[in-house]
Amino acid sequence: MMKELLKNLLFNCPSLLADLMRLKSNWNRDKYIFLKLLSKGDNVLDVGGNIGDYCTTFAKVVGSSGQVHTFEPVPTTFETLKETVARKRLGNVTLNQMAVTNESGQIEIHMPGDDHARPSIQKHSKESWDQDETIHTFSCEATTLEKYALEKEISRLDFIKIDVEGAEFLVLTGGKAVLRSCAPILFFEMWEPFMKDFNTSAKGFCQLLRDTGYDQFLIVQEDLHPLSNLEDELPQYLAGGILNLVCGKKSKHAKRFASIKTRHM
Repeated sequence: MMKELLKNLLFNCPSLLADLMRLKSNWNRDKYIFLKLLSKGDNVLDVGGNIGDYCTTFAKVVGSSGQVHTFEPVPTTFETLKETVARKRLGNVTLNQMAVTNESGQIEIHMPGDDHARPSIQKHSKESWDQDETIHTFSCEATTLEKYALEKEISRLDFIKIDVEGAEFLVLTGGKAVLRSCAPILFFEMWEPFMKDFNTSAKGFCQLLRDTGYDQFLIVQEDLHPLSNLEDELPQYLAGGILNLVCGKKSKHAKRFASIKTRHM
């Protein structure tokens, strides 16, 4: 109880909490990044909210002056997410039982067995998808980043986290205008087997990011790796397996990125 209370107090100093977290041998690289790059009052989109673990971190860091909009389309997972938000009294979270992609409307999402970490709008053949599990299919509403921002009258957006099992490129494609106008920091998952199922490639991601003005990049894969040349280095890291790519714009985010301690610093 006392440990949890102290941790909650430390959310008022997220960068310090991140440094303390890093002292542990099994420190969470993703949460470290969130604590270093987010600030009080930030507006966050959490695309692929799952049961609310990262949503909780976002909500506590941005505080009552910030907002978190989280998206989770699978009905049973959404109910758990809703329970998490209620139990932790996260009054700054907007819950959305919907998917985010490049087009709005009704779509289908698939889940292998009971693996709530792997639902996707495209069936795969790796991870739990190849375990001979029953594939459950759900109909759900889909929106785009641009449509959602317009409907919710979101004029300022600071951070977007995307974990949608290979559909990350579609999410970004449906939000190009938002990426240009709001310039949020991006944090999204990449894994070549799932990307190939969506006919996307590292080259396509690089082009989209350059077209929308991003010029500062960091890989989260076992450790933290700043990139000096996205086009050359990203394919090399993808060959090593699943990763998260953090993207910013130097003109806006250089100071936040400078607080991150990487293996090269």
